[in-house]
Amino acid sequence: MDFATSATEQQFLEKVEACLSQALEVKEGALPHSAEILLAASRHLCVTGNAKRARPLLTSFFSDALGIQNQQLVLAAAAGELIHSASLLHDDVIDDAKMRRGRSTVSHQFGNSVAVLSGNYLLSVAFSLLKEGPKELIYDSIEVIAYMAKAAMAEISIRGKMDTSTTCWREIAIGKTGVLFAWCGKAAARIARNEDAAQRFYQCGLRIGTAFQLIDDLRDLQDKKELKDKFLDIKNRELSFPILISLENPFIRNELKNLWGKEEMNEAEILQVGQHIVDSGAVQKTCEAAKLEIQAAIDALGHFKETSGGKQIFHWLNQLYQTACHGF
Repeated sequence: MDFATSATEQQFLEKVEACLSQALEVKEGALPHSAEILLAASRHLCVTGNAKRARPLLTSFFSDALGIQNQQLVLAAAAGELIHSASLLHDDVIDDAKMRRGRSTVSHQFGNSVAVLSGNYLLSVAFSLLKEGPKELIYDSIEVIAYMAKAAMAEISIRGKMDTSTTCWREIAIGKTGVLFAWCGKAAARIARNEDAAQRFYQCGLRIGTAFQLIDDLRDLQDKKELKDKFLDIKNRELSFPILISLENPFIRNELKNLWGKEEMNEAEILQVGQHIVDSGAVQKTCEAAKLEIQAAIDALGHFKETSGGKQIFHWLNQLYQTACHGF
């Protein structure tokens, strides 16, 4: 979705874009062909007009809440975006996804090997951007990447297991999405040397990430812009939050059990079950869960919610919610 950023946020995002573009420039080296392939694949995902840049934007909001803006924040925001991009490259291989941000995925266009290696490369670039900031940022980012990998593995391990709980879903959502949002908040606070803010922003980021994942789960069911494959979660036997909620309906539970019991699922069956899930009330319940997470995120800010950055976070989250849940 489009968010009306202030002049300050826009300037910050432009600096992040320039940083990303420069970090992924083709440079002369001993292995020019290898570099060319890795960078072409990396730029295909990272340097595109359809990227939401949610993590850099959130980093800017957190820094506004602290009243700071400097080059270290730009580098941290770019590093956060690169870590996120690396996870997307790997996720698209795992999910056999064909579309990302309205264009073909790196794995679909360049192949799985290039996608995996490009993701690894982006992580190395992210670390290089962080080396001039507080050393804690690198330690924090290592923990985040480990957490994200464990969550991705957990998500794979529960595929098709219809007895999975929403509590389990939440833990995976925190690992997949929440910890990196939390890292963005902590990064701004680390740079400002404000430990109280680091703790508050971390908790806020976890809640934001959970809300963001809820909204992303909805996009799989109702994305009208064709930026991603629709009903891919059903195809991949992924237990998104709305799918889990829909299993309370015995008819849908049986329908999905029969579908996932087949070795091959045809498109018509996937579309039919997907529409039944949409019509079941699961979308509305997912929106309600997202609203609660958003309120918890704002509450976690404490006194920082009254700052300009805190108000921007609330406005941004409210727009995300309205875009995903309008009419439900």
